[in-house]
Amino acid sequence: MVRTPTTAGWRRRDDILAGALRCFARRGVRATTIEDIRAESGASIGSIYHHIGGKDDIVASLYTEAVSAYRRGIISALGSRSAPRAAVRTAVEFHVTWIDAHRDLARLMLRWDESELSKAGRTQLAKEARRFAKEMGEWLQAGVRSGLVRTFPPELYGALFMGPLLEFGRLQVDARTSVPVEQSAPQLADAIWRSLAAKPKRDERAVRLRTQTNLSRVTARLERPPKG
Repeated sequence: MVRTPTTAGWRRRDDILAGALRCFARRGVRATTIEDIRAESGASIGSIYHHIGGKDDIVASLYTEAVSAYRRGIISALGSRSAPRAAVRTAVEFHVTWIDAHRDLARLMLRWDESELSKAGRTQLAKEARRFAKEMGEWLQAGVRSGLVRTFPPELYGALFMGPLLEFGRLQVDARTSVPVEQSAPQLADAIWRSLAAKPKRDERAVRLRTQTNLSRVTARLERPPKG
């Protein structure tokens, strides 16, 4: 019979993970021992192994849960706006806010090498990556069909969209950003959108230019002082 963890069991597991994360933030993953985690979390060694496992299992749990929560937030943000440009801005705002609020967890997510995860951890992460790629791909395809997002080879979308986010996230967790979060988000969003946005067709640009020219002429006439 498969045992379902109780509420108390989940709470104990969360306490262990939170204690481990504090240890990793202070000492680093490799320097942290199970004894350090036991002392920080207040759990016994037996309880740690019962609820999670060894240190590698703890790292894998923190890493995969962080990646999953972050990616769910990105997809949710993209789906919360109908206009692609507004959706990109919402996703970027989620990114910088989430990184800022979960700095220690984000540092582990951005710095830990996936190849060091256990086989089970890599399998779980691969499943999560496929889900994220599918949902991100659906959002991008809708943008391409609307004519607002440029057509690129699939692998370029990740580099253009997630690449800047993750690189800026690494600067955030290392406190190497000089721009406040509330200022960096719109600037980063605008840069990402410019890389993704479809270029207007030539005739559309011509119409827009003529419209702007006509408006300028009308404005100039209205601003002229009356004769006499």
